[in-house]
Amino acid sequence: MLFPVHRAGHAAADCSWLPRVTPAALSAIALILAAPLAAHAQEAPSKTFGDKTLTDSDDAVTNETTVDLTNSVDFGGGANSLTNNATITIGAKATSPVKVTLMQLEALKNTALIDLRNGRAGDVLTLSGDYAGSGKARLGLDVGPGGVDRLVVGDVANGKTAVALGGLSAKTVALTGDKGPVLIQAGAESTKDAFFIETPDVGYVRYSLVQDVAADKTVTYRLKGVAGQRAYEMLKVSESVRDIWRQSADAWSAHVASLRDAGHDANGMGVWGQAFGGRLDRDGKVGSGDRTVDVDYRQTAYGGQMGVDLINAGMDDSRILLGLTGGYADARQRFSGYGAQTAKLQVANIGGYLALTHGDFFVNALAKVDRQSIKVSNGPDAINFDVDGTAYGAQVEAGMRSGGDGVAFEQLLSLNYVSARLDDAAVFSQKLDFDNAIGFVAKLGVRGSVQAEALGGALTTYGAAFVVHDFTIKNGLDLISGDQREHLSQDGGRTFGQVTAGVSYRAGGAVVTYLEGNGEAGDGRTGGSLRLGVRIGF
Repeated sequence: MLFPVHRAGHAAADCSWLPRVTPAALSAIALILAAPLAAHAQEAPSKTFGDKTLTDSDDAVTNETTVDLTNSVDFGGGANSLTNNATITIGAKATSPVKVTLMQLEALKNTALIDLRNGRAGDVLTLSGDYAGSGKARLGLDVGPGGVDRLVVGDVANGKTAVALGGLSAKTVALTGDKGPVLIQAGAESTKDAFFIETPDVGYVRYSLVQDVAADKTVTYRLKGVAGQRAYEMLKVSESVRDIWRQSADAWSAHVASLRDAGHDANGMGVWGQAFGGRLDRDGKVGSGDRTVDVDYRQTAYGGQMGVDLINAGMDDSRILLGLTGGYADARQRFSGYGAQTAKLQVANIGGYLALTHGDFFVNALAKVDRQSIKVSNGPDAINFDVDGTAYGAQVEAGMRSGGDGVAFEQLLSLNYVSARLDDAAVFSQKLDFDNAIGFVAKLGVRGSVQAEALGGALTTYGAAFVVHDFTIKNGLDLISGDQREHLSQDGGRTFGQVTAGVSYRAGGAVVTYLEGNGEAGDGRTGGSLRLGVRIGF
């Protein structure tokens, strides 16, 4: 472009068409031109760390306060070290990911907190030399759906450092399988346990760090999310459902036993009812790969069972009993693990029964269906959800009764089968998909009773002792998270002892009342119950 030039002796050119340049416009132009230079200046490595000026000689810096880094730091020449006894944050108030490098730093010793957590994943801290954690060393990293914070160690990482995960809650956790993100990268010969997750269990997921070594000896620590303790505890909810089925079956068994003691004096139709309550403590472990999960709990249950003897007739040495029964129980299962998970069960049941006696031999059979409404709660993570379930099963008892003159002795074998299925349950972003929980319980033992006249009626005291084995054939569930699915199961069985002692009173055969106590112990199982029953005959 050609510009008009004013020369002396010539008429001045008309410059009115040119834009007018004001001082404000000149300032704006200067700022625009200077912006790239200013940005470059901000990104240049700092030569200070906190209030410590770094030199090209040996620098040994000890941090005793909070230092927030938003730019890289150049420690300069010489042999340089940094000991952190306080807090180093990376972009604590930044609005976009921050990448900070501690350059020409031979060693960082951490005894306190290095924190990249700021509510936004993607920050990176790179160390040029070694890293060693000791004392109360902690490393804070954000984990988000779109990325993670990372620590990159140029040389060897060792010692012990707890990794505190930010951005995770019961609502956001997820199974990772073998696809977990890399949180830490270090040089060859870094130790396997240099880093560990500070709080492994979050919601229904348990996190850990898995070390991988590449072909070039580079070491990475990858975050792995698997089913956590509370997911395994849900297996025990299925177990509790089966126990409650058996508890109401025991109420029926006590009723039938009281009729055997009464003999023909209790013939005829009748109605009966029973109130019971008890406590059971279970210690248990579930194997999961290379770890064992504790699933201890305490269960309390209270309820009632009633029934009607529709047919109760006998002649000579034979008898037949046919009836219907129904009941209700409230139970609470409190787990001792992290989160203090609790399951409250409301259970209603209905069933029918048959009992036959011929001579010294007897056989009893019960078929019953339970329907459960279960509320699960976890205080710290506010995990609350409802799930329904159904348990159906049958119990058969067979034995031989002998004795005379008010004294009776029984040898008894009992076998029950219970199949329980809970509906699928949504737990935030996860789902619990329950299998059928199936098991047999076999009891073998003896029962004795002594009957005497008292208070115008018959007073009977009795006791029993059994060896019990719980054959758990199948008990499993799938924890589903996104495209990941993990199957949890606990099979096998337990053997324990069970004792019963009670007293009953029969008035003229029309009314039978009894009070009975039960206790059991063995193989991580202890507990007891008390039941009070009555039968009114017609």
